[in-house]
Amino acid sequence: MDDRSQAQESLQESLRWQLEMTRLVDSDRIIALAIIDSIEPTGFLSVSAQDLYSTLATELDIEFEDFEAVRQMLQERVWMQD
Repeated sequence: MDDRSQAQESLQESLRWQLEMTRLVDSDRIIALAIIDSIEPTGFLSVSAQDLYSTLATELDIEFEDFEAVRQMLQERVWMQD
């Protein structure tokens, strides 16, 4: 496994672990997992936030603001790791 893959896995694993320790409603947990799965080794999303939201919105009854709130929570957790 190369360094980029390890960095991605480490970031994703850390976020998943933190997510397990966080109380969220089911829809927010699904959003968080989708975002975590879309994170590149650089820490950026592999797709645009709008595209990811559009995909999730077809499956869940959510507004963009709901998606953004979860994305912001995850971003804050990433910054806290530095």
